[in-house]
Amino acid sequence: MRVGVTWLKDGWCVGEFQAQATETATEVRLGSVIDRQSPHGICAGVGTANNMAWTDLTLKAPLGNRLVVRSSDGVTLPALTADEAVP
Repeated sequence: MRVGVTWLKDGWCVGEFQAQATETATEVRLGSVIDRQSPHGICAGVGTANNMAWTDLTLKAPLGNRLVVRSSDGVTLPALTADEAVP
C-alpha cells in the first residue's frame, strides 16, 4: 500500500520515507514518517503534486474498507493499493 503525506518541497526520492502504522479492524493509524534521505545521496527526484509525497507501507492485513488516518490529529490520508498509480 502507498500512503500520501504532506511534503512542501519541490521533489522527493522513491524510498526516501519510512513510515510505521498501528492497525485496528476499522483503521490504519499512521505514526511518524521519517525522512531518511542522506544529504550526500544521489536522487533523480520525483515531482511533488498537490504538496504530497508517497511512501510504501506494509500492512499486516489487507486495507479493505479501513481508513488511513494520521495519529497526530486524526486526519484521513490518501491511500493507494500497490497496483494503483501515484497521482
